Amino acid sequence: MSNKHELQEISFSKLIFNFNGTTTILLRDTAPMVLAVFTITADSDDSIPIIANVGWVALSNAPQGRVEVLFEILRGDTVIYSAIDSSDANEHPARVTCMAHVDTDISSKLVTYTLRARLTLAGSNAFVEGPVTFFGQKIDQD
Repeated sequence: MSNKHELQEISFSKLIFNFNGTTTILLRDTAPMVLAVFTITADSDDSIPIIANVGWVALSNAPQGRVEVLFEILRGDTVIYSAIDSSDANEHPARVTCMAHVDTDISSKLVTYTLRARLTLAGSNAFVEGPVTFFGQKIDQD
């Protein structure tokens, strides 16, 4: 058995810019909004480190000025990682949320990962305004 692990494949998602040349995704309610998706091939004994970074801004019309965003990483339809970040819309509205996870529960050859976000407090508002980075890399365990 070898202790050598090799990087076999890397996959990522790139956002398509809107007509202004920037990416703005409005989060208006507690329904999940897909931010990025990528697909990668892997074997059941591989591991896939996943990295996500999201720049977002809390809007000042939030209740008590506080905005919470729940970020989720899904494998297929299953949530495998989640994190909540919050911001005071009146004091420091701009945030960058960074996430890292290693997926080792792979059961199919072609694996699709989705990054999504939703608000947790009714009546709050925020928007994603880059950067949005979402990628994974296959680490071969052989």
